[in-house]
Amino acid sequence: EVQLGRKEEHALALSALEEMNLDDQLVLLVTYVDQLPGPEAAQILDMTFDAFRQRLSRARKTLRKKLEKRAQEPAPDGAEILAAWDALLRPEGEGPS
Repeated sequence: EVQLGRKEEHALALSALEEMNLDDQLVLLVTYVDQLPGPEAAQILDMTFDAFRQRLSRARKTLRKKLEKRAQEPAPDGAEILAAWDALLRPEGEGPS
């Protein structure tokens, strides 16, 4: 049950992330998926560290609002969402995770 709940939470988060603009998605992905430190993420995204911190703060707020809205709607098809993101994030040639 716990694992199923986590998958549903991940699907909900990814579904909300899909609704965000690309800049906010990138800031969140390099921070949480790639787990890059702020200065390195800022450099990769070609912005100052202060601009990165501001964008990350704004992206977190946007994601939080979208998650709150999503929580009140019917649940998305979690398996479909997770499969799409898994394919997107998996390096070329790697099998499914």
